[in-house]
Amino acid sequence: MKRVFADYQRLERHAAEMQGVFTVSDLRNLIAPASEVELFRCIRNLQANGVLRRFCKSIYVTENFNLEAVSCRINPESYISFGTVLSRHLLIGVIPAHTVTGVKVGRCRHYGNGMGAVIHLGINPDLMFGIEFKSGIRLADAEKAYIDTLYFYQKGHRFPFDVFGDIDCGRLDKERINKYLKHYRNPKFVRFVENCLNVKP
Repeated sequence: MKRVFADYQRLERHAAEMQGVFTVSDLRNLIAPASEVELFRCIRNLQANGVLRRFCKSIYVTENFNLEAVSCRINPESYISFGTVLSRHLLIGVIPAHTVTGVKVGRCRHYGNGMGAVIHLGINPDLMFGIEFKSGIRLADAEKAYIDTLYFYQKGHRFPFDVFGDIDCGRLDKERINKYLKHYRNPKFVRFVENCLNVKP
């Protein structure tokens, strides 16, 4: 029990800066175990005492964790987009609080359990742009989040909001959208976005 309390104190000191999210590597550095066996014994003890919970493979969280930080720790090259970003910019209403959807290179992946869900939709590397950093989190800007939403909508992904009726498009930067659309090689998709916004080429 004494060891569990000492490990808890170490985690508590770093929980805020880590936004309540720890990888196995983080825990190895904080706990400094003598072996891998001891490391996972300590992790199991922290779980048994309610200090840590396993979110998915190699990712553990404390009680007050940031789901957006989980997304970024699962895949540091991913960025958060879609409704999560549109809601932040007040372009749509409230979205489900326990789901974060982002973009990554490669295949789509879904992670989660009763604590929340992280969805990563796959995209080509040349479409990884329009990203900003806030509090260590990679986020699409509002215009890229809008384009991402329409891009994956056309690919068959459905969102918990009406893509055509719920987004306040009047607050988007049309010049930035036109600039971003130059990265897309499919003229049908470009026209689709322009029609949605009534944007002139």
